[in-house]
Amino acid sequence: MAATPPPVSVPPPVDVPKRGDRTTFSDRLDAFISWFGPGFTNLAAMVANAYANAQTAFNSAGAASGFADNAQSSASLANDHKIAAGNSATAAAASAASAINAPGTSATSTTSLIIGPGLQTLTLAQTGKSFTPGQTVVIPSIASPGNQMTGVITAFNAGTGAMTVNVSSVLGAGTFASWAVALSGKTGDAGAIVNPVAIGSLIAMSQTANLVTQNGYDYLRTGVLASSASYPSAPLQNVFSDTTRSITSSNFSGVASGNGITVAVVSGSATGQISYDNGNTWSPVTLPSANGYLAITFGASLFVAVGIGVCATSVDGINWFARTIAAQNWTAVLYDGVNYVAVSSSSSVGTYSANGIAWFASAMPSSQAWGALSSGNGLILATLNAGSSNVAASSADHGQTWTLRVLPKSFTFESQNSAFGTGVFVVLTIDPAFSDTNCVFTTADCVTWNVRNYGVIANQTKTMTSAGGMFIGTRGGSTTCYTSTDAGVTWVPKTMTVAHNTKYTCVANGGRVIGLSNGSTTVDIFTMAYGRGYHIALFADQQNQSIPLYMRMS
Repeated sequence: MAATPPPVSVPPPVDVPKRGDRTTFSDRLDAFISWFGPGFTNLAAMVANAYANAQTAFNSAGAASGFADNAQSSASLANDHKIAAGNSATAAAASAASAINAPGTSATSTTSLIIGPGLQTLTLAQTGKSFTPGQTVVIPSIASPGNQMTGVITAFNAGTGAMTVNVSSVLGAGTFASWAVALSGKTGDAGAIVNPVAIGSLIAMSQTANLVTQNGYDYLRTGVLASSASYPSAPLQNVFSDTTRSITSSNFSGVASGNGITVAVVSGSATGQISYDNGNTWSPVTLPSANGYLAITFGASLFVAVGIGVCATSVDGINWFARTIAAQNWTAVLYDGVNYVAVSSSSSVGTYSANGIAWFASAMPSSQAWGALSSGNGLILATLNAGSSNVAASSADHGQTWTLRVLPKSFTFESQNSAFGTGVFVVLTIDPAFSDTNCVFTTADCVTWNVRNYGVIANQTKTMTSAGGMFIGTRGGSTTCYTSTDAGVTWVPKTMTVAHNTKYTCVANGGRVIGLSNGSTTVDIFTMAYGRGYHIALFADQQNQSIPLYMRMS
């Protein structure tokens, strides 16, 4: 048998991921993961080729035994090939081990796991790795990289390699016992799922969807779309439910959610709370200042908390860094897609920052108890959080300058009284005389306002929130809340299971609203979805953009 040419070498990427270089880390990690499976297959093929050629040379030496000199030469050459093959195998194994062990946040595992959402526990084959809770990791099958899980690390022991991951997104299905583990790469790449949610989670679609039917099941077509007339409209959904969870502390002053992490801050304390499962369970987390914080937001992969002359930022909700900010009582903060913006409860000074680190002053239209922020339609709306007034303000340049706005009536306000959704701002107020139910104001541009009838005297109003295509207004100590599915025009009472006392809310995982009170250890959880809704059951062909993706309809 003649010797065969070796396969073409597929070297690993030259650029190693560096945790300190955030601008290139994701691209380099993506390149490494893409090489991971094919690269090892290529190395194995090279070793097999070298050994096969060595065996061929050895057999040739045996066949030439009648020619002593030639046989000796052939045997020596065969032995050289065999040694070279062994060296190649050793080098290949060393390269593989180096590729796995060199990065502090890349590893493998032989734990047998069934692909699925929720908590997954595995043991890394390598110890001493630098993973930390709060990081997002991708876990692809080495043998079949199209089958993988992505989630947030909730527990990790570097000494034993034991790791627990709260999986929020999966591709493929099945049971595997050979995994790669690495920090998650970029979202939003070709075919990637931005803000992934778990299989079975509810996604509300406020617009008419395009459907296809395969094997008796309806699927939402999310890739290349044919004419909308080709598919029927999806059925309409209107989902609302409420429940509670317990937490170990109280006096909360703000809550924010992002990247599968929810963080609550406490006034007058450096100890906040963190949740990796959308508010179901919580654990303490320490922030830099014992003064505590009055508000928190999430945006651009960063948590930003502000308070009485204090500011802190964190990418994972656990490791916090103090930042310098002006000495004001910063009672509200948000990220509008460009800047982090904060307002004060007792000043005509606002502030904004592009990165949460360097903050710049802005002038508010007047000195008021500014304390609520919402953003949409390229605008930021600021309203008050105390007192009786018809004053508001808007910014069209991401918090750098502000314009005075006048609401239709002088009413009083609670801490979180505005929200943006379905193209409009909605502000919920309280009539000081407790007699006027026309206490909701809506606007698309912060200039022209409409007065809406809430249907009830809104005393003890606590929050206004938009989620899942629906607005919800809560009332302190009441078993009734009010929802709107038509941009705040009409309101429908909802009877809740308990009397919630929600004062601060955030939206996590689509239609889940997490609410906290500043005097209770109870966490309020509302599930809201309005529109044409689906439960995710299948994603297919994330690589080939010419073929559509599908979600199975609920």
